[in-house]
Amino acid sequence: MTGPTPQIPSEGRALRQCRLTEVNAKGAVRKSVFMPRAEGQDRDGLSVSIEDAVYRELHRRKFTSEGRCACSILVGDIREAKPLDVVADGEEADPKHALIVGFPDRTQSSGDLAAAEALARRLAQKASLYDFPDTE
Repeated sequence: MTGPTPQIPSEGRALRQCRLTEVNAKGAVRKSVFMPRAEGQDRDGLSVSIEDAVYRELHRRKFTSEGRCACSILVGDIREAKPLDVVADGEEADPKHALIVGFPDRTQSSGDLAAAEALARRLAQKASLYDFPDTE
């Protein structure tokens, strides 16, 4: 029997991996970072990790690699884009893993695709590149 899923505070920061090509010349994050995939693989939600100093090195390795970087967005900013929410989905490899849930299923209709794009655009406008702090 598992306990209740812990609530993620709105002041928490969600980290998401993005390709360097998904960041424009001014450093703004493109909406594609937050678009559910076209084949429906993201029906359960978009993967993020909640920033936590204890897991900083794990997240640095997880999100940054050749051609990839991390962006971040406040959990509260995600929740303001109704009907989106962020729910804990901890896993052995990343205890701070979470999901952005509530996106329309873009595979169902052009209206759902347009709604998903509008939500992704709102999130991208609030997101910024994330620089991992140096470790002490």
